[in-house]
Amino acid sequence: MARRKPAGPIKSFTNLDEVFAKMEEFGFFFNEEDKLTSLDQIKNPNHGPWASNEFWFSNMRGAEIKIFRQIFGGYELCNFKGVISDQLDELFELAEIPKAG
Repeated sequence: MARRKPAGPIKSFTNLDEVFAKMEEFGFFFNEEDKLTSLDQIKNPNHGPWASNEFWFSNMRGAEIKIFRQIFGGYELCNFKGVISDQLDELFELAEIPKAG
């Protein structure tokens, strides 16, 4: 039997709203307001001295991810600790860049 591998470690995607909906389902946010605040921070960057393109999220089940904002509206999902989790597997499967055509 092969050892199970963690999701990732990195995947580029553009369907941020869908990923956030799944993250909400998995308990990454305290409430709807917390989710909307986090979503706004990622979508509308603050161009100041403390601005960041890196956002860290965790739930109470030990799943931890980072989302990095890329140029041209893209994002990157990162399992930076290499956690093995069914929830992270689902997030990485859901995160995608739509195919043209």
